[in-house]
Amino acid sequence: MTPDEPDLPLSMTVLERVAEKKQIDTLELPSLDDAVDPDALDALYAPKPTGVHRTGSMTVTFEYAGCTVVIHNSEDIRIMCSE
Repeated sequence: MTPDEPDLPLSMTVLERVAEKKQIDTLELPSLDDAVDPDALDALYAPKPTGVHRTGSMTVTFEYAGCTVVIHNSEDIRIMCSE
Protein backbone atom coordinates (compact mmCIF):
# COMPACT_ATOMS: atom_id res chain seq x y z
CA MET A 1 0.00 0.00 0.00
CA THR A 2 1.43 3.36 -0.98
CA PRO A 3 0.04 6.91 -0.67
CA ASP A 4 -0.43 6.99 -4.47
CA GLU A 5 -2.25 3.64 -4.56
CA PRO A 6 -3.79 3.20 -1.07
CA ASP A 7 -5.97 0.18 -1.95
CA LEU A 8 -3.33 -1.76 -3.82
CA PRO A 9 -1.15 -4.30 -1.97
CA LEU A 10 2.54 -3.37 -2.09
CA SER A 11 3.37 -6.48 -4.12
CA MET A 12 0.91 -5.40 -6.83
CA THR A 13 2.35 -1.89 -6.80
CA VAL A 14 5.80 -3.38 -7.41
CA LEU A 15 4.47 -5.38 -10.38
CA GLU A 16 2.85 -2.28 -11.88
CA ARG A 17 5.92 -0.11 -11.38
CA VAL A 18 8.29 -2.69 -12.91
CA ALA A 19 5.97 -3.17 -15.89
CA GLU A 20 5.75 0.60 -16.33
CA LYS A 21 9.54 0.97 -16.16
CA LYS A 22 10.05 -1.82 -18.70
CA GLN A 23 7.13 -0.56 -20.82
CA ILE A 24 5.37 -3.92 -20.86
CA ASP A 25 2.12 -5.36 -19.53
CA THR A 26 2.19 -6.88 -16.04
CA LEU A 27 1.13 -10.20 -17.59
CA GLU A 28 4.46 -10.32 -19.44
CA LEU A 29 6.43 -10.28 -16.18
CA PRO A 30 7.63 -13.45 -14.47
CA SER A 31 5.97 -14.45 -11.23
CA LEU A 32 6.97 -12.18 -8.37
CA ASP A 33 7.33 -15.38 -6.32
CA ASP A 34 10.56 -16.01 -8.26
CA ALA A 35 12.13 -13.03 -6.45
CA VAL A 36 10.30 -12.50 -3.17
CA ASP A 37 7.33 -13.86 -1.22
CA PRO A 38 4.55 -11.38 -2.13
CA ASP A 39 2.52 -12.15 1.01
CA ALA A 40 5.55 -11.58 3.24
CA LEU A 41 6.35 -8.32 1.42
CA ASP A 42 2.78 -7.10 1.92
CA ALA A 43 2.83 -8.13 5.59
CA LEU A 44 6.15 -6.37 6.26
CA TYR A 45 4.71 -3.02 5.33
CA ALA A 46 1.06 -3.54 6.36
CA PRO A 47 -0.36 -1.60 9.29
CA LYS A 48 -0.29 -3.40 12.64
CA PRO A 49 -3.41 -5.43 13.54
CA THR A 50 -4.53 -2.42 15.59
CA GLY A 51 -4.58 -0.36 12.37
CA VAL A 52 -1.61 1.77 13.45
CA HIS A 53 0.99 2.27 10.74
CA ARG A 54 4.42 0.88 11.49
CA THR A 55 7.11 3.34 12.49
CA GLY A 56 10.84 3.22 12.01
CA SER A 57 12.98 2.79 8.96
CA MET A 58 12.84 -0.37 6.87
CA THR A 59 14.35 -1.03 3.45
CA VAL A 60 13.91 -4.15 1.32
CA THR A 61 15.97 -4.69 -1.84
CA PHE A 62 15.59 -7.53 -4.33
CA GLU A 63 16.19 -8.39 -7.98
CA TYR A 64 13.15 -8.98 -10.15
CA ALA A 65 12.72 -9.28 -13.93
CA GLY A 66 16.11 -7.73 -14.66
CA CYS A 67 15.47 -4.85 -12.27
CA THR A 68 16.62 -3.92 -8.81
CA VAL A 69 13.66 -3.04 -6.61
CA VAL A 70 14.30 -0.93 -3.51
CA ILE A 71 11.40 -0.28 -1.13
CA HIS A 72 11.93 2.13 1.73
CA ASN A 73 9.08 2.43 4.24
CA SER A 74 6.54 1.40 1.52
CA GLU A 75 6.32 5.01 0.36
CA ASP A 76 9.56 5.20 -1.59
CA ILE A 77 9.71 2.52 -4.29
CA ARG A 78 12.64 2.69 -6.69
CA ILE A 79 12.95 0.52 -9.75
CA MET A 80 16.27 0.42 -11.60
CA CYS A 81 16.38 -1.78 -14.70
CA SER A 82 19.29 -2.75 -16.88
CA GLU A 83 18.75 -1.92 -20.52
